[in-house]
Amino acid sequence: MANCRIGEKTVCLPAKQPAPIVKVDIPEITGSETVSFTKMIMIWEYGEGEQPVSLAIDIQRDGGTVLPMGELITVKGTETQKEISVWRLLDIPHDIIFYAHYLYGTIPREKIYTFRQRIAGRSKQ
Repeated sequence: MANCRIGEKTVCLPAKQPAPIVKVDIPEITGSETVSFTKMIMIWEYGEGEQPVSLAIDIQRDGGTVLPMGELITVKGTETQKEISVWRLLDIPHDIIFYAHYLYGTIPREKIYTFRQRIAGRSKQ
């Protein structure tokens, strides 16, 4: 630990800063693009720094989630790939939102990373 402050409480902050999510790719999409569920493989990369403890992932279209039952997908911070099911994946821009949970010393911290991209049109039926 580094950057210790002494006062009413001693708080030690880590020497490394949180690693940002710098890239998202969706190399594979299977299923229907207009009706029912679509499955896709999502891969993401971290930049330099301390990886998060966990991530919650949301995929939105027009401000609303397209995940089944509206439940975010939770993964460990060490994971960089996930198979995800979504409702009716249309060939329009979607927001991929990562809620990264870091431990910053003894203080939990959340950072939000948003990527806007078209994710349909690469279907493997």
